[in-house]
Amino acid sequence: MFSNNNTTDKLNGCPLTKTEMGQIISQINGETPFAINRRLNGRYISIIRDNSKDTQHVGKRVDLFLFDKDEIAAGRSVYQIARQPKLPISSEILGNRRGDLMLLINGMPLYHIELKNNPVPVEQACNQISKYMQHGVFTGFFSLVQVFVAMTPTETLYFANPGRERAFNSDYYFHWGDFNNKHIVDWEEVAEKFLSIPMAHRLIGYGTIADGTDNILKVMRSYQYHAAYKIYSQVVKRVDWDDDGQKGGYVYHITGSGKTMTSFKCAQLIKSSGKVDKIVFLMDRDELWKQTYDNYRNFSDCDDIEDTANTNSLLSKLENDTPNLLILTSIQKMSNLTTVNPTPNAARIAKVQKKKLVFIVDEAHRSTFGTMLRDIKLTYPRAMFFGFTGTPIMKENAVDGITTDGLFGTCLHKYTILEGIRDKNVLGFKPSKVVTFDEEDFREKVALMKLGKDSVEGLTDEEFKKYHALASRDMDKVEADVSNSLYADGDTGKEHRKNVVQDILNKWERISFRGKFHYILATSSIREAIKYYRLLKDNDKDLFVTAVFDPHTDNTSDDIFKDKAVEEILIDYNNHFNFKFRVGAYRRFKDDVCSRLAHKEPYKDIDTRREEAVNIVIVVNQLLTGFDSKWINTLYLDKVIDYEQYIQAVSRTNRLNGYEKQYEIIKYCRKPYTMEKNAEEALRLYAEAGYQDVYVPSLGQNIIGMNNDYQSIIKLFEKNGIENFSRLPDNQGDIKLFADLFNNISNNYYRSIPQLFTWTKRTYITEDAGEVTVDLDERTYEILHQRYSEIPRTVQPGGDMIYDIKAFLTEVSSNEINRAFMESQFAEVLKDLSNGAKPEEIKALLDDLKSSFAELPAEDQITAEAILEDIYSGALKDFDEGKTLAEYIEIYKRDTLKANIKVFSEAFGFDKDKLARIMVFHLKEEKLYEGGLFDQIMETLDRAKAKETMEKLEDCTIRPHRVVQKAEGYLKKFILSGGDVSFMD
Repeated sequence: MFSNNNTTDKLNGCPLTKTEMGQIISQINGETPFAINRRLNGRYISIIRDNSKDTQHVGKRVDLFLFDKDEIAAGRSVYQIARQPKLPISSEILGNRRGDLMLLINGMPLYHIELKNNPVPVEQACNQISKYMQHGVFTGFFSLVQVFVAMTPTETLYFANPGRERAFNSDYYFHWGDFNNKHIVDWEEVAEKFLSIPMAHRLIGYGTIADGTDNILKVMRSYQYHAAYKIYSQVVKRVDWDDDGQKGGYVYHITGSGKTMTSFKCAQLIKSSGKVDKIVFLMDRDELWKQTYDNYRNFSDCDDIEDTANTNSLLSKLENDTPNLLILTSIQKMSNLTTVNPTPNAARIAKVQKKKLVFIVDEAHRSTFGTMLRDIKLTYPRAMFFGFTGTPIMKENAVDGITTDGLFGTCLHKYTILEGIRDKNVLGFKPSKVVTFDEEDFREKVALMKLGKDSVEGLTDEEFKKYHALASRDMDKVEADVSNSLYADGDTGKEHRKNVVQDILNKWERISFRGKFHYILATSSIREAIKYYRLLKDNDKDLFVTAVFDPHTDNTSDDIFKDKAVEEILIDYNNHFNFKFRVGAYRRFKDDVCSRLAHKEPYKDIDTRREEAVNIVIVVNQLLTGFDSKWINTLYLDKVIDYEQYIQAVSRTNRLNGYEKQYEIIKYCRKPYTMEKNAEEALRLYAEAGYQDVYVPSLGQNIIGMNNDYQSIIKLFEKNGIENFSRLPDNQGDIKLFADLFNNISNNYYRSIPQLFTWTKRTYITEDAGEVTVDLDERTYEILHQRYSEIPRTVQPGGDMIYDIKAFLTEVSSNEINRAFMESQFAEVLKDLSNGAKPEEIKALLDDLKSSFAELPAEDQITAEAILEDIYSGALKDFDEGKTLAEYIEIYKRDTLKANIKVFSEAFGFDKDKLARIMVFHLKEEKLYEGGLFDQIMETLDRAKAKETMEKLEDCTIRPHRVVQKAEGYLKKFILSGGDVSFMD
């Protein structure tokens, strides 16, 4: 800090005093990582000088330099490594911790690196960082940490600092990849290519995003960084800006992979180069302008993003001499500033033509194939054009022979569907057919139609041969002979729509997870969309349905029909949600629908207010491109589309959103066999080699997978001599194997739910696997789930967890186990006791009851067995027939816990009341330090008592400096075990 600011106008040769350093620390202490990032990119921090030796500045404000994202390995940038930094925690009695490594830039710890050795999984390094956060480590000076890195010798994850108040989310733990998206796993290569300079500096300066959308710090994935930096390199290496026709190139990143953020960071890099005069973001539709403008403004910390109200505003911004201006506009406005046709703005445009311009074209596959972009390129031949698309136009789907390569130049960076699925950035596919006509009947009618006949009867032998050949073709060939009118008009159209609606409603609860997720139904025409709306809006599922399409009319008969329908849709919407939307403000209505579907303000928490949700939206083309919502999980396609249109449409469902959304659910309703073929061709083009890997396992495969893993679990528990899965194995390796096997079973189970799997049905007929029967039932699954939830998070106090425990599985309640049988047996025992039953009869009942205890948590099994023992021995005399077994278990546990708290607190000197208070919350380890109560208990530790107790337990002398750390381990063990003191016997 001193060396970087030791100039006459700043520190003037006088070092910072402790109080001046205190000013700096007080400003950053308590700031979120988001706020720190904006401060870093603001480059300076201010103090009031109090060093009396600096007579020039004492009592005055001085701005001190912090960080410059462009001074990479140059200028004032200084790089240091801190090994085993001392990390102070919030509780004095717990003492400090030691980290592994920190990377410092200009004396600031911007990277914290946590190391674990094999075979400990890298996730445990992430857990260690999370623990440090709960201990309050990353406050004060360490508030400056921006990026966390978790490393083993063979795997590395990195992620942005989420801040103390925000939960760590493994969805945002990333692997660093090379330019070709191959994960870099070896620690030496990670150090060389990721954690070295210049990369480590660039990632802080250009790879972090203080996102104002949610005020959370984000960090770019490697493919985003490589793409942005490649475009930047293309611009800075250009020397001759008088050379017309220089193509830029395009970035091909799958939809849903964060192209908006990538394009913004790309512009930010170009701006920093000082090589261009203006950077223009081109949107292909006015309606996307606000969404993108808001995103860019939220991403920006100090860069000016200029909007354009109209064409004249755009021209004024282009012709002024403000350098490096970032301008966001639509292709429609930009196309008005061309000289292809005579224009009164010719002189002003000529001035703009002399400038160094870079155009960044959003969704390049959509906007590039009209005349507008062609005219822009002809008018500004010196400019460089860069496109961003998830579905580039290739020779297989070229429009008039024009491809994305031909228009923009070479592909500068690629990130495909397969790579997105591999990295868990987007979901895999699960398409299925909704067959609305009987297949044999359909074949017959189409064959007869081709022959011009009404019936098979009366066909000549030659005609019958032709009929048979036509009716025996592959279904996609049969469908090719059918016009859309079969699905749209007359009785067949009504039958088709009725069957589609029936499929939607019959499967709604399971596929939508009772309304948590929303559907899109895409139709072939507005007229059909309206017919669907009238069929769906009055339903017995209490679902709210609306429709969104282009409301503009030109007074044709179809438009009169549409006008009335738009009015009807708005009236229904207004009545349901108490709005007053009018046809003239249709855009506001559409924005409200989109906000509900995307759970954006003011509907961010609509998942908890599902009565305010739009369950199904019916569209024609609207929302099938450019609309993002992780809450859409199902797309019904009652239209035939191919190539880029298909990939764009199904990508509306590809955003991740928790364990319940395992994949994209796509339903082909119109010409379903043709759509299967179109999908295969589209995926072959855009997913390239191995395109079949985009499909998730079928129901049959999921059931077979569950069965195989269940059989392995049976063998595992039999090997350990455990009946009825009543407890976990003792061996850590076997526990780890069980955890892995149960993870597999649960993954297959959750994937199967939208495929209409239910525990009440044991046998299924599947397309690919034939007849399959589920080996385990719901009760067994819940018993295994109960054992899984009992897996310890640590091997020993302070140790590393070696088990792959999925947080969502431990958070899902297992209290839904059907314990009716157990409770009915217990009631029978109490009744027989009251009626004076014989001891042998009571014992038989108790033995039957005991066999069902596997459903209980392990600690409850012990308590329940103690209750049965007391019943049989007569110790429990004053029993109450009205009480359930669950109530007796709670009574016994409460009494036992009270006694155990007394024993444990007296042995260590802990405050008994505080200990009792923390036990009420039944905390998991990751929540142990939240709220500060654990630290408060530790502060009541009696070191002398604790030392004496632990020396007796461990039969060894404990050095004084180790007392607190070891006592913390015993306290954790007591709390996490639910108050077990058996280790003290």
